[in-house]
Amino acid sequence: MQVLSEQRSILGESPLWHHAEQVFYWVDIVGRHVFRYDPGRAREEVVLSGETVTSLSELSAGGLMLVTPQRLCTLRQGETTTVVDVSLPDGVRTNDGKCDPHGRLWFGTMDLETSSPLGELFVFDGESIRRVLDRLILSNGLGWSPSGDILYHVDSIKRHLYRHRYDGDTGAIEGREVLVDMTGGPEVPDGLAVDVAGNVWVAMYDGWRIDVYDPSGRHIHREELDVQRPTSVAFGGEGLSDLYVTTASQQLTAEELDHQPNAGLLLRLAPGIEGLPVAAFAVGIES
Repeated sequence: MQVLSEQRSILGESPLWHHAEQVFYWVDIVGRHVFRYDPGRAREEVVLSGETVTSLSELSAGGLMLVTPQRLCTLRQGETTTVVDVSLPDGVRTNDGKCDPHGRLWFGTMDLETSSPLGELFVFDGESIRRVLDRLILSNGLGWSPSGDILYHVDSIKRHLYRHRYDGDTGAIEGREVLVDMTGGPEVPDGLAVDVAGNVWVAMYDGWRIDVYDPSGRHIHREELDVQRPTSVAFGGEGLSDLYVTTASQQLTAEELDHQPNAGLLLRLAPGIEGLPVAAFAVGIES
């Protein structure tokens, strides 16, 4: 395991390997920063501060697509431009997001009290935002199978990893089923990534680990970590052979941080398998 960053995030999230730039991005949702790490120069920098960003996607026209609680916007050369406003009820904010293989942007919302089914899952097709699911508590990790016909999705508080049939032509989903039921323990499934074999890598918040499930939901591997709160994972680097892990330091005491100094930092593992590429946002924005 390698530690890549120096600035500790309160809630590191939304790891993104930017294929065009060959660099890595992530956010600190609570600290209100967007970070970039250049593996070629081993350099970390802040590219945006002062706005709550909950997820990042590569933009096919160059730059980034950001999800915030108020808007979807682009980020290019340090400047943001609103694409569409987001209107949410009180006590709800946006959370994790990712682009599907056809370049649509999917993002979820969550109950800030993490107790009521106020969360939803949306998709933005470049023209409008469409609600896909409701009655979620904390919409989280998203990913698609190598064939693109399965959508994986997490509701963290329910501790369920769901599988849906996915129609790439229409962006419709159906047949939701619980692929993995993780109730019964303190650990919480958070963000996820899918490898080329179709296995799902899930960051287990409060679990000190990443768990790996095959497409049938069978647990096949575990990566133990020295941090209590991994938040999400993404494949990146040459051949997508590295696994980047974002982590959180929120609500940890000074004593706990002394025992896990890497909490809140960006980590990199050698998973032994290549990741599945994640598409860039590619609809509705030409320049």
